Amino acid sequence: MEQYDRYLALQNRIPEMYARLTPYIRAEDVTSFWAEGIQRVQNVISRITFTFMQSGLRGRLGTPPKVAAGLANWLDKHLAEDAATEALVADEVAGMPTMLFRGRAVTVDAIRFLYYATVLSISADISLKTIRSVLEWGGGYGAQAKIFKRLGRKDLTYTIADLPPLCLLQWVYLSCLFGEKA
Repeated sequence: MEQYDRYLALQNRIPEMYARLTPYIRAEDVTSFWAEGIQRVQNVISRITFTFMQSGLRGRLGTPPKVAAGLANWLDKHLAEDAATEALVADEVAGMPTMLFRGRAVTVDAIRFLYYATVLSISADISLKTIRSVLEWGGGYGAQAKIFKRLGRKDLTYTIADLPPLCLLQWVYLSCLFGEKA
């Protein structure tokens, strides 16, 4: 219930934060693809609930289950048995777990972003615990940041550059998981 309690602490501030961002949301600044996506995010924000990721955003921002199954098979071959334990903590705020991985109920997005982090680690021959800062361009709802936060350094600086409505979504999601100060 810790995630839910964090959400309740944020809930009344979400409309105010959205109002602050509204002047920076301009249709002429994005392609029609992103204009439609922004509209979907704005619809979720206008009636946001604790389980906001169950609201249909996964179709735009999420991972198809068949893709996740393939990534999970790859992770089984390339990731140490205990390496993902911290990353696969249940995310109540992101919606219901939709698959099993190594005996844990997880979301398909957790698998995708764990895969990306593992590919980076293997390809660059670097431990995630040695990375001090990350700049992510277009962070979706914040799932990759979550994986780095859980697997990386405790003092990791993670910056996401994104469209204003998505920044708000990331703020809500990551604050529910880690607290506002994280």
